Amino acid sequence: MVYTQTILKCIDNSGALLVKCLRILGKSPRARGFPGDYIIVSIKTHRPHRKVKRGEVYKGVLVRVGYRIKRQGNITVQCTTCAVVLLNKRELPLGSRVLGPVMRELRQKEHFKILSLAPAVI
Repeated sequence: MVYTQTILKCIDNSGALLVKCLRILGKSPRARGFPGDYIIVSIKTHRPHRKVKRGEVYKGVLVRVGYRIKRQGNITVQCTTCAVVLLNKRELPLGSRVLGPVMRELRQKEHFKILSLAPAVI
């Protein structure tokens, strides 16, 4: 489940490894985050000599969540981890690659750039 204070994995090549969710934008503080939602994150761990540093605050998009999501046709999909892609000020991906699969719900929220960078869509 993705709530505020949740530690998430960053799956782009911006340099961040783990981030903490500070806020889910457009929802109440107790609401869950779904794939395609914008969140505010703080960098917790990072790779040295990259674009991001520890403690910086960025906007991100949830691309995977670790709980069951119901789709049309009574199909449920569940991932093992929660993941995020960091965004710059113009709301484009901060990194140039996405290093893992993303969920198909991003298409409904019109995150086409992230979908085109991803190696797989589930």
